[in-house]
Amino acid sequence: MTRRRRALSVALTALALGAACGDSTGPTDNTVLVQLTGAPGDDGALIFKVLAGGQERIDTVLPACSDCRLFSRRVSDVEVRVMITGTVSIGPLARVRVSNPVPQSYTAFAVEGASSSFESRAAGRYQLSVGR
Repeated sequence: MTRRRRALSVALTALALGAACGDSTGPTDNTVLVQLTGAPGDDGALIFKVLAGGQERIDTVLPACSDCRLFSRRVSDVEVRVMITGTVSIGPLARVRVSNPVPQSYTAFAVEGASSSFESRAAGRYQLSVGR
C-alpha cells in the first residue's frame, strides 16, 4: 500500500469512528412512539391515524409491537394511516420517524378495530398516546 493510500485509509477510519461516537450536536433520534393505552382485549387488527401539528412533518412508520404486522400509507406530510394486524395489545404499536420528536406535536387516534375473530369494533373503544 502506498504512503498516500495508507494516509487516506487512516483519515477515513478516523472520520468513521468520530461519526460513530457522536456528540450533543449530532443527529438525534427523531422518533415518537405510538402506544395503545386502552383496548377491549382479544384484538386482531387496529387502524389508526397519526397527525402532525404546526410545522412538523411525518416521515416513516416502523412496527414497535411484537407478534404483529404493520402496514402504513402516508396521506400527506402531516398524516399517516397505519394498520396493525396480529396480536394487538396494550403497549407500543409503532415508531414514527418525524421532523421534530416532541410528542405534544403529534396525535394518534383509532379509526377502527377488529377482534381476533373479525368482529368489528368502534374506534372509541381504543385509547392511543404519543410519547418518547
